Order: sequence, then C-alpha cells, then structure tokens
Amino acid sequence: MASLPEEAIINKESVSLLLDCYNTPNTIPLAFSFEPLPIFDRSFTMQNHSIDGRSLYALNGYFTEKEGKELRAFSKEASFSQKIFGNHESEQSGEIPAKMMNGKERWQFFERPPSAIHSLFRLFGYLSNKMDVKITTLPWCLSDQKTTSTCLATNFLNENSKMSETHGKHQDYNPENGLAFTIPCLYGSEENIYHSHFSNGGVGKPLIMTVMVYATADNFLPEYGMGTFFYHHDGKEIKIDCRHMQMVFFEGDIWHAIEESRIPEGIKTWRVSYVFKIIFNPKRSDQDLRQSLFHEIKNLEIST
Repeated sequence: MASLPEEAIINKESVSLLLDCYNTPNTIPLAFSFEPLPIFDRSFTMQNHSIDGRSLYALNGYFTEKEGKELRAFSKEASFSQKIFGNHESEQSGEIPAKMMNGKERWQFFERPPSAIHSLFRLFGYLSNKMDVKITTLPWCLSDQKTTSTCLATNFLNENSKMSETHGKHQDYNPENGLAFTIPCLYGSEENIYHSHFSNGGVGKPLIMTVMVYATADNFLPEYGMGTFFYHHDGKEIKIDCRHMQMVFFEGDIWHAIEESRIPEGIKTWRVSYVFKIIFNPKRSDQDLRQSLFHEIKNLEIST
C-alpha cells in the first residue's frame, strides 16, 4: 500500500489460520502493519479507567476541527448497506437495525480513508516507534459458516433499544480462550508463533486492543445515549458517552455493549463508530505492553 499523507505507511501481510472452520471463501487472511513513525505533533485530554486490570482510555481533542467536519460529512453521505441486529431477539421483535459497511465499502474506506483516519494511522505508527513494538491489525475477515469477524467494523445507528443494549453485550476477542489465527513471536523464542491461548498484555505477550472513533450528526448530544457500556466481572458498569470525534482505546476482551438511545421525540439524528482491532506485538520477552501503552498515552496528554 502506498505512503499515506503525513508519513503513515501501511504494509500488507498474510496471516496463518489455526482453525479449519475459517477456511471458507469469505475469509481474507490478511493483516496490515503500521510502519514506525518517529515524529508526532498531536495531544489530547484523557480519561483513564481500569476494568478488572484491563485498560480503557477515552481521548478527546486529538483530531483537528477540519478533520471532525470532514468525518461528519463523510459519515452522513457514506454507504452503510448491510443491516445488523443486536441479537436474534431484536430482529424478531421488529427493531430498526443498525447499519454497517459491507466488505467492498469497508475496503474502500480503509484504502482511501478520510483525513481523521489518516491521523489515527499516524498515531499507530508513532506508538509502534515509541513502544518498540510491531503494530498490526487482526485479520481483515474471518468467516465460518455462522459468524464473521473483521479487523475494521462500522456501526451506524439512528436508535438503540434496551433489548439490544442488554443482549448485545460481547467481547471483541479473548486470547485466553484462544484465537483463530497465529501471531508471530518476534524475540527469538524456540517457537516462532505464540500459542493460541495467552493472557492479553502479559509480560512478553501481545496486547490486543480495540480502537474506536465516534462521529455524530451535528444535532446529536451525549445525553441522547448510544455510547458504550463497559462491564466489570461483578456487574459494575463504566459508561463512555458518545461524543463527536472521541477516540476510545480498550482491551477488547472487556465485555461491552452499545447504550440504549434516549432521543427526544421529533428529533432525527445519528451516530457511527469506526472500530479498529489491532495487535501490539513485543520485540523483547521483558516488555510489559500494558504499562508501556499507558506511559506513552500519558506523555501525549495535555496537562489540565
């Protein structure tokens, strides 16, 4: 893939599968790595949370006003042609479905992204350089006979019911339960791949993160809901409001769900989330990537 504006460079890589059930025509076993970027000029404000020892960061102020306007305009006009439901019950009950990009639309978005997404890719490159890690996406598409998982997800909503909030609770992945693909070991282990079961972000182990960017209509307010709930094992909730151009970093094995909507009658509005699932792969056996990521994000935070 060609060099992106502002120096972000992305490379294409093949991925080996661990589970035969994903050897289907719809599976695309490709990942994309972000070249290290030594120069960076962005900052933000941060909310930091820990959920059962897992990390969650909500970042505001990273994107420029121009990038925010462009992503809003893009989102308003973009094609999200595939319908999705929070669960089987919401589909049967006649709920209005959410919308997402189909495979072709997602590829066009990734290949020629709006400027805000270019800037997000720059952040990935910068973190790769500062943390001394290799950052890649998860495989582009893993599809068996029943489910599909992608490294880039989009979710366009006009509303969301309490049922979808409750039944849509999920994890993006859980390496302790096993992954469907291999991750190469980069620091001279006797084996050249990690076993499919490991503690996410353990010392010397990969850290798999989900990075989400919200975009909203110009009349959308955070009190209208459709943010994201994150759940502790004891049931305690942390809510991250849906705010235009807010970026959220979180470990995708945290259980989470989209908050129900509370839009006043007579108001038509929307929100969309652009979601990237990425792997921080250590180059040394002594690296603690969870602590390293916190340190580098903290260094970019604006003092308040």
